[in-house]
Amino acid sequence: MAITRRGACTTQAAQEVVTDRDDGYHNDGSPRHYEWWYFDLFTQPGLKAAVILMDRPLIMLANPDLPPMLTLNVELPDGTNRDFQVPFPDVDFIAPEEHCDVKLGNNWCKGGYPNWQLHAEHDDVAVDLELVATVESWRAGSGAMYFDEALTVYNAHVVPAPRAVVNGTIQVAGETIAIEDGFGYHDHNWGNAGIEGVLKAWHWGRAECGDFTLNFSYILHNADYGNKVVCKFMLAKDSEILLSTGEGGGTQ
Repeated sequence: MAITRRGACTTQAAQEVVTDRDDGYHNDGSPRHYEWWYFDLFTQPGLKAAVILMDRPLIMLANPDLPPMLTLNVELPDGTNRDFQVPFPDVDFIAPEEHCDVKLGNNWCKGGYPNWQLHAEHDDVAVDLELVATVESWRAGSGAMYFDEALTVYNAHVVPAPRAVVNGTIQVAGETIAIEDGFGYHDHNWGNAGIEGVLKAWHWGRAECGDFTLNFSYILHNADYGNKVVCKFMLAKDSEILLSTGEGGGTQ
């Protein structure tokens, strides 16, 4: 999808085949490159967790000294919350292009459809999870939104696991919590446009309703890009994706 300054949005095609390469590293050497691997989990008793491994945050991309970062959040049913944003200024971020195999200090994620493993730790929290996807991987068209005519400035998004069964353990303050048949998700974002230079708002969500799975986002660009709205939506039943859109709408 091309979004030129004050230009029109084109419509993304239906979903394309997602491969292990899509979940690999996409760093092309751009000094503004950012990339992250996101995983989340919730359980019926009310436990929630989210982990992001990123080579650079997606804000202030003009700063060449932005370090790799781990974000780790665990919320327990009793309201206990652990929320960390941990920079790694002196640690190499390691990831191959061919597939997901990310290492950041003692934190890592690896795998390929339909199975991923994840470990993250900081302070009194440690997360060890295995996700098994139950819905096929998804992206709308190429997954990228471009912000110049040469198609060199962009943000991209792919969802290797729109829905997954999660098992493993989470440790908080010395207590180990077993995760059995939790509800999980994994997506992957990268690019060099960031958000502060091109967006006014970005709302994202997912839902599981019986056999149905939804993934959606509302992306509002700033005045330099005509206040264009892009809406992405995926609907699946059981393991099959029924509907995939990535449409550019009017102005806001």
